[in-house]
Amino acid sequence: NLAQKDITDEVRRAYGGQNFSFGPNYLIPKPFDTRVLTSVAPAVAKAAIDSGVSQKNIDNIDSYIKQLGKRITPLSE
Repeated sequence: NLAQKDITDEVRRAYGGQNFSFGPNYLIPKPFDTRVLTSVAPAVAKAAIDSGVSQKNIDNIDSYIKQLGKRITPLSE
């Protein structure tokens, strides 16, 4: 889902002004897209919990996402 969203100006600057749009050449979000941490990581964690392979449980996924968001340092800093 994230790859289908418009990229942020921050990502565009990180990649020399390139513009990315979902398609054959852009299926996976760029590593410098800070939204990866708050969208992909929770989805992977939830899938691990749901499938039973996770050794930890996340009781409140929204709280977990907020905690992850606090770890992000904007590229402009």
